[in-house]
Amino acid sequence: MTSDTSVSRSVGARTSAGSTHQPAALRRLTFAATHAADAEAMVGVNGPVSFRELHRRVTVAATTLAARGVDPTPALRATVTALLPRTGTTPAQLAATAGEVLADLERRIDDVLGAGDVESLPGLFRVSAHRRPDAVALTDLHGATITYRDLDDRTERLARALAVAGAGPETLVGVAMPRSADLIVALLAVLKTGAAYLPLDRTHPIARLRTIVDDAAPVLVLADPETAAAWSDMPARISTPDDLTAWAEPLPVTGLPERVGAHSSAYVSTPPVRRGCPRGSWSPTTT
Repeated sequence: MTSDTSVSRSVGARTSAGSTHQPAALRRLTFAATHAADAEAMVGVNGPVSFRELHRRVTVAATTLAARGVDPTPALRATVTALLPRTGTTPAQLAATAGEVLADLERRIDDVLGAGDVESLPGLFRVSAHRRPDAVALTDLHGATITYRDLDDRTERLARALAVAGAGPETLVGVAMPRSADLIVALLAVLKTGAAYLPLDRTHPIARLRTIVDDAAPVLVLADPETAAAWSDMPARISTPDDLTAWAEPLPVTGLPERVGAHSSAYVSTPPVRRGCPRGSWSPTTT
């Protein structure tokens, strides 16, 4: 049996002009059908329609359109319209009713997912935190566990502090921390601001790291206490996550982007070079 997710991916794989981008509406419906398959998505002419059934019907329609080289984006509206009663209804009234049902469907999907963004790592994380807040998200090297709720709280606080410091879309934040739960918190917090992170390997020669930081010009570098003390002459602001959060208090209740674009940069890598200056390459959040 083909899974809902794989069917939806096949829809994206056959869109016109060779695009592999799955329509956003279908992608959101796929996630809702995965997390709440039997919940009511809408009411049709024959009664309630579950997310599972609506997703099945929309996928069939979208696959048919994509196979013909037609943009599958209208598949959701066409399927919803086909499920509505038509007796005694004019085309204009039917179109208006379909629009109302689609708007209500969006609200129902938001209730299921807890976030409108399913195109980026921060958005997908928020979905998991909303659906399974008490599930284990991380286990550190010492066996200690962190739930999705706790991880969401920690990353949210640090992300708001980073935003106060200037982090946001089209900016960079350096990260120089050992492998630990704190590293995951730092990376996810950076992505929640819409910024990209610049990984800095603490084992590399300090001169090379200075060149990278000077060239990349991050708004700041997050580091563990030992590294922060040793890199005091780095050409960028250095701070530990705890110190940055304390500095930014009281943290603002707003300031983080509601959605992070799928093609926004997630991180910049700087592969080793034998001579000359290191050059960075950008990777999007879809990677």
